[in-house]
Amino acid sequence: MARGKNPFKLKTLTRRKDLHGEEHKKALEELKDYIFDGEPVLLLGPRRVGKTSLINIAISEHSTELCYLYYDLSPFIGQRNLSVSQLVVTKSNLKLLQEKKGLRISLKVIEGWKERVTPGEYSRELLNVLRALHETCEHGVVVFDEAQVLGFPRGINFMGIFQMIMNSYDNVSIVLTGSMPGILASYLNVSEEEAGFSRFFNEINLSRWNLSTTEKFLKRHIQMSRDELLEVSTELSNVPGFIAMYGNLRWKGITHAEAIEKVREKAIRLWKADIVKFFSVYNSKVYYYVLKALALGPPIGLRYSELLESTRFIASNDNIIISDSSFKRALSRLKGAGLIEETETRRYIIPELPLRKAILKIGGI
Repeated sequence: MARGKNPFKLKTLTRRKDLHGEEHKKALEELKDYIFDGEPVLLLGPRRVGKTSLINIAISEHSTELCYLYYDLSPFIGQRNLSVSQLVVTKSNLKLLQEKKGLRISLKVIEGWKERVTPGEYSRELLNVLRALHETCEHGVVVFDEAQVLGFPRGINFMGIFQMIMNSYDNVSIVLTGSMPGILASYLNVSEEEAGFSRFFNEINLSRWNLSTTEKFLKRHIQMSRDELLEVSTELSNVPGFIAMYGNLRWKGITHAEAIEKVREKAIRLWKADIVKFFSVYNSKVYYYVLKALALGPPIGLRYSELLESTRFIASNDNIIISDSSFKRALSRLKGAGLIEETETRRYIIPELPLRKAILKIGGI
């Protein structure tokens, strides 16, 4: 059993020294520079690759220089009926600054509401906080983690708020993260034909690790064979969050076989939960048929015509006919949600092995 403090962190990171991967380190520097320049940022990438960790590190490293509001919207993924009163700031240093600097602002958006709040009241409170942040702080940032959720609360125009920040508050940065980049883009861009509002944002993309990065991360702290490494890389698809779970168990003295099995099952459960949340919002059976067709297909994926044929065959077992338009719409939305990807060879694939297995465990919707 390994000794000392476990170096494999399961919670989101807050310290730069715990961050691994050259791409992630480069992305952190880009994010920090954009924030201090007052620039708007889209931080995109698959689930569990470390987007929130980058934000936490950037904020924690500069908490004395930076005023921040951080909204964690991930608990609301899968909810269509979202009230603005649920949109409470997850963490902020404005309350502390209010005590130190004598800021005179309402903190309802941070502390929450005891009574029901209307969208208009929420907008006014948030705008007052943003104005105070602009006038009092040298640098400020407002973060919406999993920002595609912002499309669901009714009666509040976050796009207008973003526009006001960009036009009037040059020392305040907006950071939007999204593990469903296509759905976030649809929210920001009313028209699919034009770049729309997203063109004003600087885009940072985080990807899964490759085999080399996974190897360096694990072998820095634990001993493992080449075969074990290859199995971890394949079974967990080089997803940083899952790789850290595996390393954490191995550090505790658990064998490779037991650790990989535990993390594999955990990954499948997490993906099943994500799929169920997606289906709770987009509940057409066409989405399920497309996912199942890909999950049953070869790992290299299927071309458009092959996927359409396979999807229709699976749907025919339920006596359902799928039109070209409904198939195309489902394919686009599944790509936007990050549940499928299109390769350079124009094949559609399930991007992670645990996701493929999770799809096969779901009986339908």
